[in-house]
Amino acid sequence: MLLPNSAPGSVRSTPNGWVWILAYGIGTIILGVFALANPVVAGLAAGLVTGITLTAYGVLAIIAGVSARPTAGWTVPFGVLAALAGVLILFDPFAGALSVVFLIGVWLVLAGIFQLWIAFRNASGRGWNLLMGVLDLVLGLAVLFADPVSALGFLAAAVGISLLFRGTLLLAVALGLRRLGRAQ
Repeated sequence: MLLPNSAPGSVRSTPNGWVWILAYGIGTIILGVFALANPVVAGLAAGLVTGITLTAYGVLAIIAGVSARPTAGWTVPFGVLAALAGVLILFDPFAGALSVVFLIGVWLVLAGIFQLWIAFRNASGRGWNLLMGVLDLVLGLAVLFADPVSALGFLAAAVGISLLFRGTLLLAVALGLRRLGRAQ
């Protein structure tokens, strides 16, 4: 936000702007703890968000494809598929969350195989590539062969850990902005 009496082209935050970032960080950490403490609810939320996102994407793709038929008509079938998938997920959000977890498992397995392939082809960084390849492969197989509750737990843990780290980063940014504000 531009403050009065600031030089043209200079941008400064409001004196108390750091408070909002601090609140955002604290809220993010609380959500992360909630996701870790309630994996089933976090899985349901992930399913709902996925369903809403796919449905909205599908509708927008259909509108764009119909509006620009000669150039973007190919988006209509993709929009229909996305909207259909989104609506189906909204009817069963847990299945949607499990689909996301399944795709993460497949991605980890493929990433692990690729990382191992790189390790055997290149001597440079072979140890790290082997380590990452084995780690991704083991995690991916664990996810793919886990029971549904464990799979949702994995999704909740991944989201929860991400939110905890993101919230911690936001706290550091807020406190840094606070120090900068005091120094000026």
